Amino acid sequence: MSATNMLTSSAPPPPRTFLNSSTPIKFKNTPPSTSLEELRSVRRILQFTGDNDPRPSVNQMETETAPIDTDSLPLPSDEMCTVYNEQTAMMGKAFQDHGCVPYWMSLEHNKGDWIVYVIVGEESTQIASQIIDSMEGNVLSTEVLLGEFGTIILPFVPIDTTHEAQPTPGRSIGADSNIPGFPIKGTCSLGGYVWGTKTKRVWALTCGHLVFPSPGPSSLCRPIHVNQPSDQDYKFTLEICTNAVNDPLNSEEVRAHFQSEMDTLKGTERRLGTIVHASWRTVPIAFGAPDIEDFALIEIRETRIGRNNIRINGGTSGFFPLITGASRGRVGDWVGKVGRSTGFSVGKVSKTKARIYHENYGEEVMVGQIKNIIVDKGDSGSFVFNTNGKVVGMLVGSIQATKAPMEGNRIVFMSAIYADIDDVLRWCSRVVGEEVRIVRGAPEM
Repeated sequence: MSATNMLTSSAPPPPRTFLNSSTPIKFKNTPPSTSLEELRSVRRILQFTGDNDPRPSVNQMETETAPIDTDSLPLPSDEMCTVYNEQTAMMGKAFQDHGCVPYWMSLEHNKGDWIVYVIVGEESTQIASQIIDSMEGNVLSTEVLLGEFGTIILPFVPIDTTHEAQPTPGRSIGADSNIPGFPIKGTCSLGGYVWGTKTKRVWALTCGHLVFPSPGPSSLCRPIHVNQPSDQDYKFTLEICTNAVNDPLNSEEVRAHFQSEMDTLKGTERRLGTIVHASWRTVPIAFGAPDIEDFALIEIRETRIGRNNIRINGGTSGFFPLITGASRGRVGDWVGKVGRSTGFSVGKVSKTKARIYHENYGEEVMVGQIKNIIVDKGDSGSFVFNTNGKVVGMLVGSIQATKAPMEGNRIVFMSAIYADIDDVLRWCSRVVGEEVRIVRGAPEM
């Protein structure tokens, strides 16, 4: 069994159209007791159609985040997250069994209590209340709110090329390809945000092999600018829009739409920040295979600092939709990641310290291993998190022996390797000279 890193090197597949029912929530004219502006979790609605697996499919996500400063709001404990996940999983199944869709659920803090808010359409309010009233064993109080849902058709490609003003974990990033003599022209994923306990500075994390052609003792000789989305993904999206505008078979309305998209794209500020520290090397251990350092620390432009929101539906995926800190991975734990290439996918930790032969290093290294998780080139750098939103590691590669064909001729991998988050944070603390921690949701400054 061997492992490899996952820098994107080939052009993405052509686009396809996907009907996505995710859309922002609008309250009716008669507002509920709790307004949308008071809610703070990831805003996302899924239209379920009775599939056996209620978890969102890869890349089937469109997120809206309420413009709320979460710094002063309390975060739930691990026990509360577990209770929330279990209760909403049962509620979600009951809703789908009774055709009560679409819906959206969120755990919110109100007047000293944790409450599960359930938002449904006007036609579903009565049945939603009946379902909840008939359920036994609900620990958390539940309140049904009235929302307005609708479907939209979105241009969809099998990778995430979205520009986000204040990017969330998993977005496409890449080094500025206009740097003279810079050998790497790839794409990876934004892991998430960390902060220094002394200076209160905020940085972002991703993989170190984004900026090095091969592992070695060398360090950065100069800061490297980083763009979001990556130059590769930006050019690809621009090409799609240009082709659509120039295609005589498209209607005037369609061409006008893509012209508007292209104009917006050209006017976006893509400079995310600057990589100020990076490492891609092995770290010798007295007994056993060496650990690895495959990390890059990005100094984020102040206007582009985002939140550690996880772009999933926490109530139905079983995962809490917010980064709540760091924790050690445990064998058998369900973990997930949100990456640029394959979006949200989950698997189980099979080993926290696995000896894997890594072709880039030319030797065995010690890493964590996740089985039955979909990953692909470009997902490197993604945070790996457990069901309670605790980050356990950073995705740094895939296991080649388990690759399987998916989506036509595309090859994705079904097993991944990660660097332990304790090692990542120790490296960060060493290079910046202060203790570095994971940002919990929004920056804690």
